[in-house]
Amino acid sequence: MDAAATPATAPLATPPRGGHGAWWALPFVLSLLFVGAVAAWLQWSDVQEIDAQRRTLITDALSLESRFGARIDDEHRQLEALARSLGGATDAAELALRRGAGD
Repeated sequence: MDAAATPATAPLATPPRGGHGAWWALPFVLSLLFVGAVAAWLQWSDVQEIDAQRRTLITDALSLESRFGARIDDEHRQLEALARSLGGATDAAELALRRGAGD
């Protein structure tokens, strides 16, 4: 056989040896950093959501207290008006007639 007829095989490329041995860990380290950043962001997001729920609960409680206070004050004024209209001592029959006065 002729040497020119056989194709020459190129030597296999090998990775360079030396200070580049730790590059294989870079994707792993970057993945860990990404997962850590996502976990920190989720934790921060949960804290913000809990704080917003707490503020909403406080606002709702204060609003409810204000509405109840206004309703109680209104009932108190109606009772005072009923007491003034009754004047003095009354019997059960007169109270029964005025039962619907506060409604």
